[in-house]
Amino acid sequence: MPSESTEAPSPEILLATEGRLFRDTFENAAVGLAHVSPQGQWLRINAALSQTLGYSTDELCRLTFQELTHPDDLGQDLTNVQRMLEGDIQRYSMGKRYLHKSGHIVWAQLTVSLIRTPKGDPDYFISVVEDISERKRLELQIQEGRSQNAVIAENLPCGLAVLNGQLEIQYANLTLANTFACSTANLKGTHVSQLYPMSARALVLQHATQALTDEVVRFQTDHHDGVGATQHLQVTLAPRKTHDGHISGLVMLVDDVSELVRAQNALISSANMMRHLSQHDPLTGLPNRALFRDNLQMALATARRQLTRLALVFIDLDKFKPVNDRFGHLMGDRVLQEAAARMRQSVRESDSVARIGGDEFVLLLPLVDSEQDAITVALKVRAHLAMPMLIDGHEVNISCSSGVALFPDHASDADQLLSLADSAMYRAKRAGQDQVVVFQAAPNATDSAA
Repeated sequence: MPSESTEAPSPEILLATEGRLFRDTFENAAVGLAHVSPQGQWLRINAALSQTLGYSTDELCRLTFQELTHPDDLGQDLTNVQRMLEGDIQRYSMGKRYLHKSGHIVWAQLTVSLIRTPKGDPDYFISVVEDISERKRLELQIQEGRSQNAVIAENLPCGLAVLNGQLEIQYANLTLANTFACSTANLKGTHVSQLYPMSARALVLQHATQALTDEVVRFQTDHHDGVGATQHLQVTLAPRKTHDGHISGLVMLVDDVSELVRAQNALISSANMMRHLSQHDPLTGLPNRALFRDNLQMALATARRQLTRLALVFIDLDKFKPVNDRFGHLMGDRVLQEAAARMRQSVRESDSVARIGGDEFVLLLPLVDSEQDAITVALKVRAHLAMPMLIDGHEVNISCSSGVALFPDHASDADQLLSLADSAMYRAKRAGQDQVVVFQAAPNATDSAA
């Protein structure tokens, strides 16, 4: 009987699967989704957004969001973008007007999150655009005094309440009652803050007080529906005025934007997963060659700025090929995983370990005072790797050959530092393996071994 394969999916399969989930979520979402560059260029657009704005995907990719934003809303939008780029906020949500291709205005609820590179630089925005033109039309009618139309109010797809100056509910539609799992009769006379959990009441009161000063205020809050699910609510508070302009209370609209939030979170999660898979070795979980190079460049920049040393230790496992030949590749994978775990346990908190090839690893030691510091760490790793490994009932013994190079003692840039550490490692191999060899920069000198 053939045995089931226990081999882990390849990184290509994992990336393909995550990529497919990402594309399906992106393309089939019921709301408009886009990736936007820090400069405002549309990079990727789904069908819902294309339909909302009336442009084809190709047409949108030749435009910027600034060109399609109503001039009266552009200032606030750009202010929010700048605050996000500077790290003051993680995301923002606002109502804004877009310019449709046909010339008319599209009201939308825009929610934006910023994805950063591993270095912390802005990479791209994830924008979620929900067409709220119909809701906005009704909202404006309410603000203009037409909110008493019972037919409209009862058939609104969002919750509606009319509050007096003391923030007590005078009228609530059925949608609002259903949102908070009570009857419209029970809502009448209730203070608006009582609808929300204790943790959100101060925020509700703050925004309601602001709205009573003749502002339209929007905010998001969570609400538990009583059966274990969490609803994400978008709340709008608008001043309610008498015929002579006196503010007599507020109109409150409550929209369930749970699907919107879930779609955004799914996109962020997929993007983060894809980035992690592209930067880490799927077998050991260590940084791969690409991420290691980024980390090395950042560490070198810090060392140059602070006038400090750093060291690279290039490690190649000895006696690894016989393990593969004797026990098979699955055993070889287990040995690599155990070796990676031992290396992580052997280095200091400030150090990092990366897998850059089959059985090749590299240690990045950014805080070393001397050559001896680097040798001490390399010897500790060698000692831990030399201890027998008991895997699936088999005792496996390996060792390692290590080459050490330092900045700025031996090299001034990343490529040269890697090359010298690699060269020292091969000298350790030729010297009989299971050694730590330090590159010697002096002319005609031989590398020192430990």
